[in-house]
Order: sequence, then C-alpha cells, then structure tokens
Amino acid sequence: MFISKRRSIVVPQLEHARLAGVLASLWGNDAFEFPEISRDSFLAGVTLHDRGYDPFDTMPVDTSDEQEWIDVQQRGRALRFNDPVAEAIVLLHLRRLASYRPSNARVELTAQLEEDLDELAHSARLDKRSLLAADLITKLCDDIAFDFCWEREVSRETSVYARRDAAETVKIRYDVHPTETGGLVQLKPWPFSVRSYQGFLIGYRQETYPQQTDPIAIHFEIAPG
Repeated sequence: MFISKRRSIVVPQLEHARLAGVLASLWGNDAFEFPEISRDSFLAGVTLHDRGYDPFDTMPVDTSDEQEWIDVQQRGRALRFNDPVAEAIVLLHLRRLASYRPSNARVELTAQLEEDLDELAHSARLDKRSLLAADLITKLCDDIAFDFCWEREVSRETSVYARRDAAETVKIRYDVHPTETGGLVQLKPWPFSVRSYQGFLIGYRQETYPQQTDPIAIHFEIAPG
C-alpha cells in the first residue's frame, strides 16, 4: 500500500496498478507506435502486474520487510494467466523489480523468472523484442502510477521505443503535481492517443484501514507537459 505524503490516506497496490492499466490503454499516437503485440493482452498484463498483493494489502511500499516482499512476488509468480502475452508482461515486470537492490533472495527470484520467461517464449512462440519494448511502456505506466499514489511532487525521465523498428529509445519526462483532491501528471513528449485524460482512484482513510474501508476519491489529470 501507498501512504500519502500529504494526508492520512492509503492506496492499495491493486488500485495503483489500475492507474497503470489506464495509462497503458491510452498508449500510442503518430509519434509513438503501439508494440507489435495484442493490445488487450498488454492491458491485462499491465493492469494486473501486481497480482501477488491482496486487494486491501497492508504492506507499506517504502518500509516493507524484504522476505515479506519476496513472498508477495512469489505469489505473483505462482499465479498463471492462460493468455501468454499477458503472462509475459507480468513476468517481465516481476523480473525487473527483482533486479533492483539485488540480494541473494532477489537473485534467486530473478533466475526463476528468467527460466519462466524462456519456457513461455518458447512454448508460445513469443517475440522477445516486442515484449521487451512493451515492458518499457509497462515501466513508464507503473512509475507514473507509483509516484502519483505518494501524492508528492516528482519529476523523472524514463525511456521507451517510439517506433516498432527503432534501434534507440526516446526519453519521456513526467512531472507529478499534487492538488487538493489528487494530482496533475504532465508528460513530454506526449505518448498518448488523447489530448488529455481525467479519472480517479480510490484511496482509504488511513486511521481505520483495513478493518474499516472508508473510500475517498483521488482525482487525476494526465496532460502534455
């Protein structure tokens, strides 16, 4: 769960993941091509990339115990989608997370995920380059959703492939600006298919969560920078 830096609100991991899925659903315009994979499969994978967490999880993102975190990711690994592309999107995400702050347990998890991915790619005849390009988009959507749920000012850059045949990546900068009721996210260059987008997440009052879930709408706007 994410604990707001501004007020007594928490956002569960699965709600954060839903925002990532919304962003993924908007991907693509004349300057940024959609990867050469099934759009619906990609959206399913991005939206459910944190499938190891409980719906009302109580594990703070920034202070969680290492073994508890490993257990959650192993639960996510143990779950399986029949859709091989959606499954690959989740496994790639988990592998990327496991590569951060390497420890013995994370190195072991990374090796297991790489084996899972190799078996899946072989059995389903998946195009690894297209999947790796899609994973960069997953990372961008996940990073934005991650930073937004803290309700704090953030500016970051990350890289994606703008074209299917591109040899080099393009940097995208995003800025998160908290507001009284949520926040504004601005991106430059603009990779989405709409001029701007507004929506909301559901957070919960920290004092009573999770025994009593008092929902609070957290409004967001996505716009060009």
